[in-house]
Amino acid sequence: MRSTYNNNSSKVARFISYNCKSVKRSVDCIRNLCTKADIIALQETWLYPCDLHFLGTIHPDFAYIGTSAVDTSTGPMRGRPHGGVALLWRKGAFQSVSVISCDSVRLAAIRITTGWNRYVKEVHERARLSFQEWSLHGKPSQGPLYTKMVESRRDFKLKLKWCQNHQEQIKMDMLSTHHLNKNFSKFWKCTKKLSPEPGRSVNVDGLNEPSAIANHFKNIFRVKPPQRHAKGRPEKYKKC
Repeated sequence: MRSTYNNNSSKVARFISYNCKSVKRSVDCIRNLCTKADIIALQETWLYPCDLHFLGTIHPDFAYIGTSAVDTSTGPMRGRPHGGVALLWRKGAFQSVSVISCDSVRLAAIRITTGWNRYVKEVHERARLSFQEWSLHGKPSQGPLYTKMVESRRDFKLKLKWCQNHQEQIKMDMLSTHHLNKNFSKFWKCTKKLSPEPGRSVNVDGLNEPSAIANHFKNIFRVKPPQRHAKGRPEKYKKC
C-alpha cells in the first residue's frame, strides 16, 4: 500500500495494488480493501466485455474503469488470454478524476487533480526533470547534477508542507475561484464538504452511558395506557 496527499484533509490518499485472480471470486476481499484505500488497482480481473459493469457493484462509494482482454468476437477462446485490469477510486475523495484513453487492453489509467496542483505543479515538474537528468547521468553522488536534484526535491517537499499547513486558505481560494467562474455546482459541492456533520450527544441530563441514556428517553416518552375504573360485579362473579 502506498500513500499520496489528497486535497480534503491532512490525511493521505491510500493506494493499493491487488492481483485478484478473478474479481468475482475475490469480491469480498476487494470490498474490504475499499474500506482501507482511496484508489485500488486490480490485475487479472478475468471479466468478459459484457461483464465490466460488475465493477460498479463492488462498492457504492467507488467509481471504476476497467478493460477486458478476453476477445469473444472470434468464437471460442483458444490458449490463455490476458486477465484484464481495473481501477477503483473513492467518489468525492479528489477534486476531479478523468479517464485516460489507452491503446492496450492491458492498461487502465486515470488522471487525478487535487486542489494543490496549482501550488506544487511548477516545483514538481522541476524536481521530476532534475531527477531524470540525474538518473540519465548514472546517479552521481556529488557534483552539480546531484546538487540540483537534491535542492529541487527539497523545494518540492517544502511546497507540499506549505500546502498541508495552509489547507483552509487553499479551500477558500478554491471556493473563490469557483464562484468567480460561476461554476456554482462545484462551489456548492466544496461548500458542503466544509460543513461538518452534527455530532452525537455524549451527555444527556448528566447521563453518559448509552444504556442509561436509552432508559432515560424510554421513561420520558413512555405512553401509559388509560386507567380503567373497576365496576361492580354481580354476586355470582365475585370472588370469596
